Parts: sequence; structure tokens; C-alpha cells
Amino acid sequence: MVFFLSRTSLPRSNTLPQTSSAANNNCSEPSRPGGSQPPSYSMVEVSLADSNEEFPPAPPRYSMILQHRRSSDNTQRRLNPTLSPSQTKHGYHISNKNRVWATLTIFSRSSTLTHAFPRFYGNDPVSGTVDLNLDSPQTINSITISLRGRVKTSLSGEGSYTFLDQSIFIWSRHSEDPRHSSAPSGQKFEGKLSGTYSWPFTVPFPKEVAIAGHDEVFPIPQTFFERGVDANVQYELILRVAHGVLRRDSKLQAGIVYIPDITAEPASSLRQRAYLEGNLVPSPADDPLGWVAKPQVLITGSLNCNFVGLECTLFIAHPQCFTPGTVIPCYIRIYTENSVALELLATSDSINVKLVRRVKYYQNPEQAASHYRARAASKQLKESGAFEAVQETARAVWWSPPSLLPEQGCTREMAGEIHLAKDLQPSCSFFPFNVLYAVELHPFDLSSFRVNSKQRSKALVSHSVGIATLHSEGPVPVPFTDSLRVL
Repeated sequence: MVFFLSRTSLPRSNTLPQTSSAANNNCSEPSRPGGSQPPSYSMVEVSLADSNEEFPPAPPRYSMILQHRRSSDNTQRRLNPTLSPSQTKHGYHISNKNRVWATLTIFSRSSTLTHAFPRFYGNDPVSGTVDLNLDSPQTINSITISLRGRVKTSLSGEGSYTFLDQSIFIWSRHSEDPRHSSAPSGQKFEGKLSGTYSWPFTVPFPKEVAIAGHDEVFPIPQTFFERGVDANVQYELILRVAHGVLRRDSKLQAGIVYIPDITAEPASSLRQRAYLEGNLVPSPADDPLGWVAKPQVLITGSLNCNFVGLECTLFIAHPQCFTPGTVIPCYIRIYTENSVALELLATSDSINVKLVRRVKYYQNPEQAASHYRARAASKQLKESGAFEAVQETARAVWWSPPSLLPEQGCTREMAGEIHLAKDLQPSCSFFPFNVLYAVELHPFDLSSFRVNSKQRSKALVSHSVGIATLHSEGPVPVPFTDSLRVL
């Protein structure tokens, strides 16, 4: 294993707060389940002392739970816990001298599991409330909520790139008196806030952003934080309370998890029928539309001191976007005139096909973003400061299809499948952070076979595939084998 702005203007909230006073008394889009009943809540509490310092949240770890679900219009399935009418409520506090005076509450989808951070899927909006409990009059100039996303590749400033910074005003002194909706429009509020206040808010979660100064639009990346990869993607919701000139702003940062909507493509009609009927998937000869054939490759080497050459053709299921928790069907055809080599190498233990993940990132992501267009315009301009973390995530399991006649002559055909872990990160084409997958054919894995030195330690065939977060239309793929554990 080898490890190597969009910025929006600040719209004003038109919603008046609910008050009482001690002094004055965001692959295709799935449909979203709805409901007319008011939600119930479970509560997760986090406190933050009132301070002038920033407290960046610990990056949340991305993980998905595989569960088959049909949406209300029976057209989409999602990899997340089943929705219920309830929601989860996460609370974060700012306190002064052990007394809580500001609370940020975030609502997220309910789950059968307990998550430390609120989770949002696709373009789910981020909603919640801001509550103040002021035991004495305070000067507050404004209250804002910001949704921020950034790529971090180091602790230094140049190792951080903010690609999303979307804010809304909750309240400002230029708005009306928060207790009196009848105040003249545009009249500046001159008083101080005292007592309790509650403002609801909703921040839209965009599905894509444009790199500053460029025409390209990219889907925003998923939350990413893994050991062994010196890059992560973080999202956070920031509450900022601006005070008077003699007091610095109060700030609260709450980490959140984002999982994009990426829908796998439907399997061929013949493969869907096989899944429904509990049969093996049809071979490339029986289902030519359901497979992609890679160019034939010749693997050469010595077996028991004898030169051998094997012609291999790898087939990968089409379409090529798959969902975690399912499998990638594979097929291989091997030809050689050496019958001993065919018996020893064309076996489930020797055929070496694997799924490889590459996470590509940059030492200075902001600079890489500024150079993106220049490199695209000039093929002679090379990339600089790029890193790549490469990891084998799964290896194909093989068997001899019982429907085939006993192999005749010099050809052997094997069917296989690559098991995809349920917590597999989805593909990501965001710049400057990519998560890419490829199915690769490597030389045969047999100690007595010495492959040609030019073919060692490299992929002989590589084919890009996509990893989704939503099941496609039709039946869920049914595995035929048990998965192999990758060491």
C-alpha cells in the first residue's frame, strides 16, 4: 500500500425571531420524503467557551451506511439510514463564566446510528436556529451564519483552499427592532439586546461551485478525512456575533458532514433479469451490451524455467458506475499454447485484478487552482506540487462459470466480481482534490511464475470506473462470492 469561491453576498433574513424577555417579556437527484407532521428530535450537545480565539472543529470522518431504500416516487435509492419523520438536533453553545448565552442548533436527518456531526446529503439545506439568552443588555451589531468548505493539505496557510463560503444575515442593527415587526422599514435599531431571542435559519447547500476566475463548474467534494492521506475536505457552519467596538466578535464553528448525490447507472437488462431471478450474470458472449472489452494484452515470463506467453482480454461490466456494498462484475479470457501454464495461471488464486483508488491533491491547492486554466491552455506547462495517495481497495474473486462447456484447447474463461466496501468513498472530480478509481489487471500472482521485468509492478490494463452513493434503477446487484480481505 502506497500513501503518498464561490462566495455569495449576504442576503438578509426576513423572518422575525420568536422572543421573550426578562426585561420586556443540498450521477441524478433523489426525491425527498416529506411529511405534514411536526418532527421530533434527539439531541446532541456541544459547548464552546466564549473566547476571541478560533476553535476549528476536528475534521469529521466520512462514512456511509448501506441500506436499500426506495424513495417516495419509487425512483431513487440512497446509501444512508432509512428516513423517519424525526430529525436529529445538534446543539452548540457559547458561554461566558460557565453561563450559556448563545446556542446554535442544527437539524439533520435522523439515523439509526449516533453520529458526532450533523450529516447532509445532496442538496439538503442546512437549517436550524440561533438562540440568545442575555441576562443583561448587550450591544450586538450583527449575527451571521456561514457555510464554509475547504481543502486542507497542511497546517500552513498556503495548504488551505476555501472553495465555498456562503453566508446569510440572521439579524443586524440595520434591520428592524427584533421585538417589533411594526417598526418602519429600514429604520436602524439603536438599542441593546436583552433577554431571550430565537431566529430560525436555512442555508442552501450548493451542489457545485466555480473556481474563482474560471468558467469551469465542479461538483463540490464529499467530506474526506482518512489516515495515510495528507489532505482532507472539511465543512463547517460558523455562527458569528459582532459586538461593539470595545469587544471582539464571538465565533462558533460546528463541523458537518456532506455526502453528495451520485447515482449509479442501471445494469443491462439481461444482468438485471439475472439479479431478479437469482442467476449468474450473463457472459460477454451472451450479453455484449453489458460489457466493455479492454484491448488484449500479452503477459510474458518464465514458468519453471520455460518461457510462456499468455494473451489476456479483460471485460468489465457496463455501465461503469457502481454503488458501495455491491460488486463490479468482471470477466477474463486467457489464451496460451502452454497447457501447463494455463492450468497453473488461469486460476482464481493467480489472476490478479484489483480496484485501485487514487487521491490526488496539491501542496498549495489555492495556487494549483489559479494555475488550472493556464495548464489547460498550454500542454507544455507541467503540474507542480501535486501528490497522489494510491491504495488497493479490493481484489477480484474468480470462478469457472458452470454454464461453459469444459475448456477446449488453449483458452480458459473465468468470471469474477470485485466486492465494494460499504464505507467506500465516492468518486470526486473536484479540482484541486480528486478521488479516482480504476480496475487494473496486473501480472499473474504465482511464486513460480517470473514475469517479464518490463511488466513487473505496474498495471497492464487500467480502466476508470465511478463509485456512486445512490443505487440505480432496477434490482440491487447480488454477489455470487465472498469478498477477499485486502491486507
